[in-house]
This record gives sequence, C-alpha cells and structure tokens, in this order.
Amino acid sequence: MARTVLPLLSWLVLLIAPVLAANAQEATIEILSFTEGATVLVDGEPVGTTPVLDPIPVTAGTHVLRVEKRGYLPWEETIEVFEGDELFFDADPFPYAGIVRIVTVEPGAEVQIDGQVAGETPFDQDVTIGVHTIAVSRVEFEAWSVTETITAGQEYFYEVHLLPLATQGTEVVVRQSTPFYRSWWFWSTVGVVVGAGVGTALLLGDDDHAAPVDILIQLP
Repeated sequence: MARTVLPLLSWLVLLIAPVLAANAQEATIEILSFTEGATVLVDGEPVGTTPVLDPIPVTAGTHVLRVEKRGYLPWEETIEVFEGDELFFDADPFPYAGIVRIVTVEPGAEVQIDGQVAGETPFDQDVTIGVHTIAVSRVEFEAWSVTETITAGQEYFYEVHLLPLATQGTEVVVRQSTPFYRSWWFWSTVGVVVGAGVGTALLLGDDDHAAPVDILIQLP
C-alpha cells in the first residue's frame, strides 16, 4: 500500500510545484487614473481600460507600463518588480488635442485649419485644444467653415454638403455702328417689298443720321 501512495504523492508534488512557484513570483500593479477610457498596456499588451478596478498581476522583473488615449500624450514608465510587490501608480496622460472628422458627399475636398491646408476629405486628424476655424472647399463649390472650441479627447464630426456656385447671368453688349437696315444681309433677306412696304423701306433708307444701335444679349 505504501508503495502505491508514494508515487501518487510524487506526481501531486510535480503538478503543484509550478503553480506554487508562479504564485511565489507574482506581484500586482494597480493603475489610478482620472482619464476615463484610456488603454492600459503592460509590455505592449493591453490589459484593461481606465478605470481599472482590479489589480493587474505581473511576474517579477522589468516591465513597461503605458496608458494611452487618442488626443492625449501617453503616460509611460519602466518599472522593476520584485516577488510579492503590490505597486500603485498615478497614471494620467496629458491632454493636448481633440479628434476632428469631416466627410463630404464626394471625397477629395480640401480641409484647412486656421487657413493652413491640413488634408482632404475624408478627414480624420487630431487638432490641438483651443479655438480653431475649420474650412472645407472645392473648386466651383461654395466654401464651408465653422469656428470650434476644441477640447482634449473629444470627437467632432462634420458631414459637410458643399453647394455648387450659383450660375451668374452675363450681359454682353454688341455695338452696331451701322444700322442693321443698311446692311447687305438685311436686304438680301427681305427680298422685294411692294405696296406700303416700299414706302417704309424708302423712309428708312432716307434716314442718313440714324444713331448706332446697341444690341443686348443675355447669356445664361
């Protein structure tokens, strides 16, 4: 009977030993942050999103902690962890920009921030905090713009519908120095006129002091 129990105990020790060793080397890290929705990474691997309510288990050794969120400068620190450590870190990324997204019906419209070309639609970039004028333009379309106070970490989405420029009517004035009824093409078109028409033609023909004629043409 004793011979049977000893092999069982040996196998049990072999199974439990790695678990006991891992627990002996384990330490914990707690991240305290006022920045909500930031990603917490340990050695480049995401382990949670702030606020992280539970301690993060880590092994003894060197680790890189990082807390990041778009619109914020990331917080990062390299730490040395020893067995059984319970470490606490205040980790707040520094706010610096908001997220501006702009779409237009047809892509490729130019986007300017404070008069400087920043890109084309579809537009998705970080814009530093503060008051900015955002403009969208395209050739032969009316420009669109808005003045916005950008807050760090906030998203600003604009769906812009650019309107075609209104067609402007154009007036062209043609000055006819010779009265049209004295031109050869007029008489060749009229042909032979009889009766009262003859008198009218003669009356027009006798006017040697006729003023020049302005013809107004309205173009669409």
